[in-house]
Amino acid sequence: MSSNRLPSLWKRFTQKTSRALSVSWPESDIIIFSEGTAYWNTFKPIVEELIERKVPFCYCTLDKNDPGLFIQATEYTPHYLDSGAVGFAKFGMLKAKILLATTPNIGCKGFPLARPKKVECLTHIFHAISDIAFYRKHSLDYYDTVLTVGDFALRSIRETEKLRGLKPKECVSVGAPYFDVLLSTADLKRKKSANAKKTVLLAPSWGRKGFLSIYGTKFIAELAKLDFNFILRPHPHSFKHEKRLLEDVEKIAIASQNIRFDREPDCGLAMAESNILISDSSSIRFDYAFIYQRPVITLRIPSTELNEFEYADLTFKWLDELEPRIGPVFSPADRGIITEKITDALLDSKTYLTYDILKIRERYIAHLGKSGKAVVDWIQEKGYQRG
Repeated sequence: MSSNRLPSLWKRFTQKTSRALSVSWPESDIIIFSEGTAYWNTFKPIVEELIERKVPFCYCTLDKNDPGLFIQATEYTPHYLDSGAVGFAKFGMLKAKILLATTPNIGCKGFPLARPKKVECLTHIFHAISDIAFYRKHSLDYYDTVLTVGDFALRSIRETEKLRGLKPKECVSVGAPYFDVLLSTADLKRKKSANAKKTVLLAPSWGRKGFLSIYGTKFIAELAKLDFNFILRPHPHSFKHEKRLLEDVEKIAIASQNIRFDREPDCGLAMAESNILISDSSSIRFDYAFIYQRPVITLRIPSTELNEFEYADLTFKWLDELEPRIGPVFSPADRGIITEKITDALLDSKTYLTYDILKIRERYIAHLGKSGKAVVDWIQEKGYQRG
């Protein structure tokens, strides 16, 4: 590109950004902020409950295809902030008494989303059954309130606060709103997913806490030799940040013809279609075990790979305690026996799943199936109910 074009291009960019930021949108006591479609199931029960109770609020998203943009209701104001730098800048200008988001690290140095100065109560809600172990460090440092899946998450939050000398946040156990959706649609998806051949769901996380990068593509090639169907469901961030890795896996899938990619926003159909799940640090393990009561194989990520996550600073790891109760756990050193164990588990699933799985579910997930209502109860108790 010619250097003499740079000033004119920069001028056009700044003019466009200035025009975009000058567009106003309704202010509201309550704003829900979403990064996009992948998070809709978390917000859907909350949105529906707010509308049902006629509580005015605004829904803001960085994704123009977000289902939340296409709902029409008197008390509901959806708004597309834009993508990239413009969307990030608009986020910083939001004004609300309460802003609800699933996004960790808001306000952290180097993170593109600054904490909006005109937001009184920045509130985090979990979009997975977990504590903060696999969030990046300082994930919730700038939040005022955290809506947790259950009381188990409180220990990790308090430990990081004490470590960093932070003021204790308000923490409220409200359950997992997306779990409301998965529970309500599970039976229907079971009926749609009839498959005579045994099917294995591969659902890695991404980056250094995902098994694709740690266990390697050769592991996928070994799995593909087994006489089963495989569904590979990469984390949404993998399509952005691990393109070359997925390209290598896709070559294996084409050659084997028994692996297909699942890119659907809703993981429910893939879970219903499969007989066993292989995952890593991803909380899809608990969705799968708690909803379908089928075995899970966990591929543990070495702690040396987790230095950038809150996990490294925690003395108690809730996930390490719970994951053996939903199926066998392996390390990279076990690569040679994993394929054999998968075959065993598919032939005798009862051996690999605890019989008290539903009791475990009830113990750890608050307001099971009614989380959306619990969130709105909290909002109204705070007094944030008028636009």
